[in-house]
Amino acid sequence: MGVKPEAWEQEGDGVLFFVGVSDGRRFDELFNQHVDPFGNPGDRKWIPVWVDLSAYAGEDVDLIFNTRTSLPGKGDDGRNDHPLWGAPEIVVR
Repeated sequence: MGVKPEAWEQEGDGVLFFVGVSDGRRFDELFNQHVDPFGNPGDRKWIPVWVDLSAYAGEDVDLIFNTRTSLPGKGDDGRNDHPLWGAPEIVVR
């Protein structure tokens, strides 16, 4: 995951990335991370993410990748939010 490079030096408060699963009745958030390349130059890269789905083995669930424009409770600042998910895949071990 990451933010488009052309947004790295543009003012904004970053993007909240999150991943979860849903069985159609409830949503379980499994991962979230705030990425703010303007405020944190260390976020100016692709960030690899691994999410353990083993608790859902054999179940029929939807895997949901999403973003929010800001952290909860921080308002809704979408300035220069250009989030990207790159080539997600499921690996069976």
